[in-house]
Order: sequence, then C-alpha cells, then structure tokens
Amino acid sequence: MSTFRLFSRTLILSMLLGVCSNTLLAAPEVQVTIRTDRSDAIYQQGQAITFLISATRDGKAMTDTVSYTVSKDSALTLHKGTITLGKKPVAVTASLDEPGFVKLFVNVPGHLDYKKREKPAVAGAAVDPQLIQPSMPVPDDFDAFWESKKKLVLASPMKPQLTQVPCKRDNVLAYDLQLNCPDMQGNPGGQAVSGYFAVPENAQKGKCPAILFPHSAGVKTAYLNNPVDRGASIGMIGLDFNAHGIPNGKDKKFYSKLSKGEFSDYRVRGREDRETYYFLGMYMRLYRALQFLKSRPEWDGKTLIVWGSSQGGGQALVAGGLDPDVTLLLSGVPAMCDHTAPVISRKAGWPQILKGIDPQTDKASWDKIVSASRYFDAVNFASRIKAPIIMSVGFCDVVCAPTSVYAAYNAIPVDTKEIYHGIDMHHNQNSDVWNLFKGAAFSHAKKAIDANP
Repeated sequence: MSTFRLFSRTLILSMLLGVCSNTLLAAPEVQVTIRTDRSDAIYQQGQAITFLISATRDGKAMTDTVSYTVSKDSALTLHKGTITLGKKPVAVTASLDEPGFVKLFVNVPGHLDYKKREKPAVAGAAVDPQLIQPSMPVPDDFDAFWESKKKLVLASPMKPQLTQVPCKRDNVLAYDLQLNCPDMQGNPGGQAVSGYFAVPENAQKGKCPAILFPHSAGVKTAYLNNPVDRGASIGMIGLDFNAHGIPNGKDKKFYSKLSKGEFSDYRVRGREDRETYYFLGMYMRLYRALQFLKSRPEWDGKTLIVWGSSQGGGQALVAGGLDPDVTLLLSGVPAMCDHTAPVISRKAGWPQILKGIDPQTDKASWDKIVSASRYFDAVNFASRIKAPIIMSVGFCDVVCAPTSVYAAYNAIPVDTKEIYHGIDMHHNQNSDVWNLFKGAAFSHAKKAIDANP
C-alpha cells in the first residue's frame, strides 16, 4: 500500500495546538516560526493555504517589517510583499491551481538556516501531491539504451582488488575495494568502483544479505562505517563506494583539490549527449557495484538492499530500475529527479541540469540537454522499480524540490511504497528519518537471516 508519514520534530506539539509548526532553529538570538493552518500541510488545488509567521530575537518578539516571497516550489513567483512582525503571528495566504508545492520565503534579519548560514526562513505546503506527474514521458528506447549499457558492464571482467584495512569491530573483516568498470562506451580502463567492502569474519557461503551505500553529491572518500556498522556487524555483506572511482582514505586537501579541479563540473559535464553525460559512467559503476555484491559467495542469493540520500537517494532509485534483484530501497530526499521539469515551468531536482541554458537564445543546447537528460532521470528508473521502497521528502528542500521527489514517488508502480513527509525538513535527514531507514534495513536483513539459518 502506498502511504505517507509525517516527519517533523515540532509536529507533535503542533498537532496538540491544531496547527503545523515549522520552527527553524537558528542562531541563539533569532528564532523564526512558520505554521500552516493544517497540521499535515497538505491542501487541495485552489484551496487557501495560510502561513502564520512569528519571530523572536533574544526571546523577545520582533517587530521588524520584513519581505516575503511565495513561489511554486521555487520555480515561479506567485506573489511578494511585506509584513510587520509582532507579538501575534502574521498571516500570509497562498493557493495553487495545480498539483505541486508552495514555498514561502521570509527575509528575517539574523535568521540562520540549518547549516548556520544567513538565509530566508522557509516553509512549504503540498497541494494534491499524489497527483504530481513526471514532466515528460519515458523515452521509447529507454530500456533498450540501458540494457545495452548493462551488457557492456557484464562483458567486462570485474578484477576485484581487495586490500584489508583496520576495523574497530570484532568479527568483521573490512577491505578497500577497487573494481574494474568499463568506460561509457564499453572500453577497458573506465573509472573504477572504489569503496570499502565489509563481511562478517565467519560468514558462511550463501547466508548473508547484501547492502549497498551509494554516495551523496561531492568528491569524497568512501565511508568504512556504513558497510561495517550497518552491514557486516549485523550479518550482512556491505559496500560503500564513492561516486567517482577515486582513491579512498586520503586527506581533505586531496578531495578538495579534485572537487575544485578535475571534478568541478561533473554535474553538467557532457550533458548534451546521452553517450557523454558524466552520470552515464556513475550509473554504470552503480550497476557494477550491485553485480559485485551478487557475485560474492557469502551472498544469500535473494536479499539486496540499497540505501542512499540526495545523489545517493537518486542512485537508489536508479539501482531499483536497473536491477530487478534489489529487494528493498531506501531513498532519502533523492536528487536527479524530473530533470525536464523546467519544460513545464517546474523546478527540477539537483543538479538542475538545464540551469543556465536559455531556450530562447540557445534552443539547440536546450533541446539536446532535454533529450539526453531523460535517460538519466531517476523518475524514469523509478517507473521500473519492483522492490518495496521507503522515501523521504523535505517540504522546505530547495536543493531537491519536493515536487520533483513526488514525481518520482508517484511513478513507482509497486504497492509496497511509503513516503515520509519532513514538514520542517530541508535537504537533510533528521534523526527520525535516519532511524526509520535503519530500522527498515535491519528488519529486512534479520528476516532474511532468520529464514536462512
């Protein structure tokens, strides 16, 4: 059954008050609270949405006159204005005549966002989110294109190189893994799958579930704690791999230099052609990582979990679409969703592949990117998913627009899907989401282990 749950630390108090509280904790001197008049922050098309805004500085009510903007999920401005804050909450109303999300931005002096940056306070409301559809259909040759790329990966030998690394957990063996992967056209010498692999020390053949951790955006090492603490320590084999096939375990300067240099433009590199877009190589490495786990003698042959957030959440959707052997997907605030959203005046999820291209002055580039991006859209992979899935969406997320996340969620054809509403959540995972994903992964693994003594 398709369901959603509410995720908001302030929600319990809010429900007692009959309102939805969107309290954004900032620097000690300024706190902004934005509430909606519905506790679930979900409305129907054309229905009035009321946001109630108040703010304090050093615990005292602010009386500043501040500006605000109401938008269609950051894609189009619906209206702007000013309000004067006071001891009582001040109302701003809005509505939307189509399925989507409404965002309110309030410019309060001294307000810091969840990353401690001075930013406008943000609140979001959903409008018939279950009716949000992808901006464009799946290309007719989508499956044929990806079957051809999968064959290239399978035709290339893996040649795994496993180098044991120290591990703080008893009874767990951990390794740096370097795994051969062909380039985008199937030639030898593509970027490797580079990660950390962990296995229970006394693992028996055919007894272990498997879990894969793809990475969020950026240029960084793989993480050892994921496959160790959330994999091998509970009886699974696990792999955490970095997004770019780069060495693991280097110092911060090493990754900073790569981020500012070689990989500075990876989000948009080659975006005008499906054969050259950077994410083609990334998705091929993702598929290779899945094949490696399934090749291991310890794998139980039936249990395969993928858990990621942001870019990793998008890759989780891609993994589910590429490999029917996946049995559970955990996708937090996924990126790479609804790339072509600007075509219908919506906001795409990160990396917003069309950003910076004006269709009026550079129609040729626009058309090429629109065409190529559809083959890398997590929405289209989502429509091929066969596994149970849990997703999360942040109503205040300005990186991965909640409209884009819901476009992917609604495209998933399975009944066993859930989406968790972070009403006051930005582009992050709060502890509630983290614990629920962890609980789902561990429960899924334990069930498999118990059934295969």
